[in-house]
Amino acid sequence: MRKLTITGKVLVIKSEVVPKLLYLGYVFPMPQVFRIKPEEIYCLQQSTASKHYDVTLCTGECAEEVRRRFHGEENEELKKYTVTPLYRNDYRILTIHMYNPWVSEETIKYFLGRYVTVLPGVRKIKDGLGLWTGKRQFRVKLNVDTSTEDGYCHPPAVFSIGADRGFLVYAGQPQACRKCGSTGHNADRCEQMRCRSCGKIGHITKDCKEPRKCHLVGYTWKNTRGMESRLDYILIEKKCKIKQGKIIPALFTDHQMIVVDLEIEGIDYGKGYWKLNNEVLMEKEYKERFAELFPLWEEMESLYINKLDWWEDVKNKIKKFTVDYCTERSSVRKEEFRILQKEIEYTYTLQNEKGNNKNMDEKMESLRLKQEELLERKARAETYKIKQEEYEENEKCSAFFFKR
Repeated sequence: MRKLTITGKVLVIKSEVVPKLLYLGYVFPMPQVFRIKPEEIYCLQQSTASKHYDVTLCTGECAEEVRRRFHGEENEELKKYTVTPLYRNDYRILTIHMYNPWVSEETIKYFLGRYVTVLPGVRKIKDGLGLWTGKRQFRVKLNVDTSTEDGYCHPPAVFSIGADRGFLVYAGQPQACRKCGSTGHNADRCEQMRCRSCGKIGHITKDCKEPRKCHLVGYTWKNTRGMESRLDYILIEKKCKIKQGKIIPALFTDHQMIVVDLEIEGIDYGKGYWKLNNEVLMEKEYKERFAELFPLWEEMESLYINKLDWWEDVKNKIKKFTVDYCTERSSVRKEEFRILQKEIEYTYTLQNEKGNNKNMDEKMESLRLKQEELLERKARAETYKIKQEEYEENEKCSAFFFKR
């Protein structure tokens, strides 16, 4: 049994449609709009105040049919309602078998991240003797895709990560052709020819004249004529362990950025001097918050022995307030940059899959301008850090100092 919440316009139905519901005093519009039979309803809970119904259907198939009908059909009456599933239909356990067992879990997670949201945790499947079978299980959340039949984006059943092939299975997996990836037929009846090298339809691999397409993260170099290649490499010592890696689109050069997380021995850093960034003093939010706190600190002056002790304590309070404010501001800016970077990566992936597109190019240009502004702000901060020692050690006293 699965539960749905339906909110919308309340309609009075005829007695011959759902006589039992009318007998109980319900005014229920769903049988007419969603074409639900009374015997398919296990429980109906009405909320008059918020004008919604909690409907528990007898089977999961009925609940899925209602949800698909709501998202898939173009009906003016359906647009008056909102259907919210109260069950976890978008959660799946994916069983993946890579023919090359040395493919890392991080690589598989990165590949799955193009289609689903990978949740923490992975399990290796072992046989009765405790030997690993080469299969792994991942917990994932399906992403919404209104263009599909069930409203979710599904990863391909058969795939390649670089030169390594694999397949995956899970409950509720749509039946698709392993040759062309389309639904409605299987590989035995497939008439499409799809190249495994470039990914295009119309020819097979041995007849391919196109450059080989990367199946995982993409190429690190691309020019305006459409030529692509892997030109950039990161060389590390054998002592370093690679945790994960990815390619980030760099919009100011034709080379992409390579990011690799390494596991190395930790380095201890001591605390330095606290320095106030005077640009913070010009920010409106900082001044408003400070104006609220300082009068409270002034009222506490009578609790101190003398004014000097009070001022020493207030300086510590100002320091703590400023540090907390800058930490919060830094977190907000980092989150802003992270969201922008995710959007750039997603748009970059769509460009690789769908080719040149005017709308995609315009969107990428607008994202580039936003990223340029954020990077300039970070560059100013890094420039100051580089010259920080020079600023402090070579600082000269002003003319005001010598006049004192």
